[in-house]
Amino acid sequence: MKRLVLFGVIIFLVIIGGFLIVDKVWLHKVFKITPGSCLILEEKYCKTGEIKYIDNKPVGIVYKIDKKMALFSPVTDKYFADQITMSGENFDRNQFIIGGNVYLENDDIIRSGYWVIFDGEVLTEFNKKSNKKINKGTIFGYANTDKIKEVILSPVLNKTERVTFENTETISNKTDIDQNKIAELLNKINKK
Repeated sequence: MKRLVLFGVIIFLVIIGGFLIVDKVWLHKVFKITPGSCLILEEKYCKTGEIKYIDNKPVGIVYKIDKKMALFSPVTDKYFADQITMSGENFDRNQFIIGGNVYLENDDIIRSGYWVIFDGEVLTEFNKKSNKKINKGTIFGYANTDKIKEVILSPVLNKTERVTFENTETISNKTDIDQNKIAELLNKINKK
């Protein structure tokens, strides 16, 4: 009888140990949250994307959210976190800029990038300007629904050029919303 009880306890411990190992090693990979076709959110929220207009001009794609959720970097590039107050609002939102105009270049160049505008938090390791790059698909923060229930993704084109004014060479920087990229992203999402 003692052997049977001991055998039962050993089998029980092996089963519990197996579940703990599976949970730590495999299950987090199976249920890992990944970005969807909209690049910054899980796929189930990508279908909520609509063009956002300010003064009748498209400024990006707005996604409706209903709970706190992870935000992913849409590309691998340098980044910058800041605060912004949108037109007509009396509170700040977080603005996470990846690529584009994060750093001025010394040569004439056009670079694409993204602005992600949201109410929520930026993770500590990404809340400063950095020479490091963030990898595509890396979680940089979390959007919440305390003040507003949306996340805005604005694809941008940044043109940097050398300008000489009164014998002094400076770098000029101009950022525009990338209208073609907005349409391309919405088409990709709608095909899913």
